[in-house]
Amino acid sequence: MSFNPFSTSNLCLVLLSAGLLAYFTFLWRLVKQKAPSTALATFKKPVIRFAAAYGSYMVVICLLATNHFFQVMTMPPRFLLVFIPLLLTVGLLTKAKLSRSLRFLQFIPPVLLIFIHVYRLFIELVFIQFAHEKIIPVELSIHGRNYDLWIGVLALPVGFFVYKQHAMARKAAILFNVLGLLSLVNIFSIVIPSMPSPFRMYEPLYLAAYFPGVLIVFLASSAIFLHILSLRQVLASKPKKVDEKRILSSAATQMQLP
Repeated sequence: MSFNPFSTSNLCLVLLSAGLLAYFTFLWRLVKQKAPSTALATFKKPVIRFAAAYGSYMVVICLLATNHFFQVMTMPPRFLLVFIPLLLTVGLLTKAKLSRSLRFLQFIPPVLLIFIHVYRLFIELVFIQFAHEKIIPVELSIHGRNYDLWIGVLALPVGFFVYKQHAMARKAAILFNVLGLLSLVNIFSIVIPSMPSPFRMYEPLYLAAYFPGVLIVFLASSAIFLHILSLRQVLASKPKKVDEKRILSSAATQMQLP
């Protein structure tokens, strides 16, 4: 199957990837501005190493896709080369110590790790066109079993709650991140049976088989990383305790007023 790398849907994928990369650059600059030099020294090297390793991984994946590596049907599927490093990275982010390599989360406003998920709404809109072009199975769009668009929509009210430090903000943020991860698990449950293999159940998925379609790996993995980092950040923060005595005293004072 031939692909037009300059189609509107593919160009939108490039723009979304460039925008997300610019956002990560903005977050890093924000951290460097807010973090004291002593704190910066504890996590600067791990963050740079992670960024360099992940950047190299994406370059290799893009080069392989450009050379039609993932279009060849083999057993086991060649696309496992994409999933295995991602699983290792997820495990690394989950087990990393907040006091060292993830200490930079202290200098990022929680709302910034939630609002950004709005980009998933635009991905789902692009997916509708990809499904029309037969590049992805219809099950991977909003017309099928992919409900990730609603995660992009939910990012707005949940982000607003967190920004306003609403009483329910912490619980809303935790629930949002859990739902977002479950939505991505649902997507992968469609992606895997759509890959070129003897066990394919749906129409073939070609999106990750060429460049720039393979950039979807960057967009999807970034969503996973953002959810994990946001959960680590929110769960590490202590819920605000309500001063019951002060509330009762204030209420009693108001009742005594004429």
